[in-house]
Amino acid sequence: MILAKVLNKITRANAGGPPLLAIRMQRAARIAQFRRWAFQTMRKIIPTVLTAAIVLVGCHGPSPADTQTPTQTGAAAPPFRPMLITTRGTNASPDGFWRVRVSAAGDSLELSHPISSKAPGWSGSIWTTDSPGWWTAHEGWFVYIESDSKVWTYDGDRDFNLLAVTPTWTTWYGPNRFPCAVPSEVFSRLSESAQRAIKPHE
Repeated sequence: MILAKVLNKITRANAGGPPLLAIRMQRAARIAQFRRWAFQTMRKIIPTVLTAAIVLVGCHGPSPADTQTPTQTGAAAPPFRPMLITTRGTNASPDGFWRVRVSAAGDSLELSHPISSKAPGWSGSIWTTDSPGWWTAHEGWFVYIESDSKVWTYDGDRDFNLLAVTPTWTTWYGPNRFPCAVPSEVFSRLSESAQRAIKPHE
């Protein structure tokens, strides 16, 4: 009743123009409606935004490979084992220390291996190649890599030698005197004449 009287007075006081209170009430209703709409909209949008943020963080996060403990990239060299070579071409020992090359014609033999080297302001290893210039492959030739420091070579005839190496030098021995005993795997492959020519090791 009281509200009606107030509205009636305002209406009469504002004759010829829109009722002021009615306009304010309409605005208030619109504002309240907008707030309800905004609240409902935010309730729907916020979970979507949070989900998108989580997905983006996951996509830009460290990959499984980045979080793994670093491992050695290069595989460890296999352990050394003696090696018998009877085919021409290039052959390498299992540990990679020796490279043996016999020419296709059989008229040259090259034994390559690393040795220590020093220079002003530098030290390390370099590859060097030893070659018996008189070596020619005959029937029954072979190269036997006994260790990282000993290689036996036989041309199939009478030229039987040992190449001994240290980290800094190399020495050839043969054809009948050697600083060590000839391995049985080597001796058994020599011709009888080459066997008889070997002097007993003292």
